Amino acid sequence: LDWLRFLKTHKAKSKIKNFFEKAHGLSFKKGKNQSSIIRKVTAIKERLPKLPLKKKEPQILIGGEVGIKSKFSKCCNAKQGDNLMAFITKGEGASIHKANCQNLKELSEKWPQRVVTASWSKEN
Repeated sequence: LDWLRFLKTHKAKSKIKNFFEKAHGLSFKKGKNQSSIIRKVTAIKERLPKLPLKKKEPQILIGGEVGIKSKFSKCCNAKQGDNLMAFITKGEGASIHKANCQNLKELSEKWPQRVVTASWSKEN
C-alpha cells in the first residue's frame, strides 16, 4: 500500500486498490476509516511468509556511486579484490572488467567517454 504514494497514474493506483479490495476486503472509498485499513494491512503483513535473507552480494562502486545496474563481463572474469573498470553500455547498465582486460582496452579506444572507474565497496 505504500506504493500508492509513489504511483503517478490513476490506472496504476486503481490496479493496486482493486487487488487489495478483492484479495483482502479492504475498501478505499472516501469516508472509510483509515485506521481500520491500517489495522487490516498490518494483519495481512503478519500472515505473509518471511523470506530467508539472501547472502549479501558484493557491491561495486561505479564512478563512486552504489546501486548502478551492472554485470560482470565474461571476458576477464573479475573477482573480488581485482582492480576494476566499468564500461557504460546502451541499455544494460555497466559491464565490469578487470582494469587490465584486453577487451576493455579496445572499448576504451573506441569510446573513451564510456569508460569509468569502478571499485569494490569498503563493506566487502
